[in-house]
Amino acid sequence: MTEPLRELLPDRHAIARVRERKREATQALLGDTIRLGDDQWQEPSRLAGWTRAHVATHVARNAEALCRAIDALLNGRPRMLYASRSQADEDIEVGSRRTGLDLQIDLDTSAGRLNAAFDDLEASEIMTPTVLTERLRVPAQWWIVARLSEVVLHHIDLACGLEIDQIDPQLARWLLAWELVRGVGDQQIPPVDVVASSGIKGRVGPLDRRSLGTITGRDADLVGWLSGRGDAAGLSGTALDDVPGLLPPH
Repeated sequence: MTEPLRELLPDRHAIARVRERKREATQALLGDTIRLGDDQWQEPSRLAGWTRAHVATHVARNAEALCRAIDALLNGRPRMLYASRSQADEDIEVGSRRTGLDLQIDLDTSAGRLNAAFDDLEASEIMTPTVLTERLRVPAQWWIVARLSEVVLHHIDLACGLEIDQIDPQLARWLLAWELVRGVGDQQIPPVDVVASSGIKGRVGPLDRRSLGTITGRDADLVGWLSGRGDAAGLSGTALDDVPGLLPPH
């Protein structure tokens, strides 16, 4: 079920383009968040129960988790992204109490360390499927798309400059492919087939249940819907009768 991403990332040159867009997306996030004051960081984000500070801390801790996962893989002892979800949640809660300057520094420095880790991973040319989470087993070189998704979607969650309809077509294609990879087999979302106007298609939801039908639309609209960051206004298909609203964030 990883064919869409495999087609989009056939070689290291394609992966290098994703890395460049990830760096650009990170700089765009930092450029928007630098304008936030301490009070604004403590305002609600678009993720229920999280302030902007929670989101920023999560983005930084995700970078560190990827660094640890890459280091473990390169040393022959692969590990999942997060060994303890409860510890990750506690780290986010504690980190959310910091000043805006501390949050900004954390975002910047953790992103820099991750860039270096991806340099090491790229040099290794490891492409065997590797465990990332309890449900995801994908080639390690594809982890760059996972990080790109984290940066872009959480930039939207911060409500400080980026909206889902501003994602350009190439970026939307990569993000949609990743949503299809991580959505397949997910027991928390309805089983539906997804067909994008760009030609990308896949299945999300439980594989042991019959599909409720097909959802079609532009890549960016499908990314918003599948990630819980957009409604179904720009989508069509038979499954909308059974799944009329946006899916929960996953």
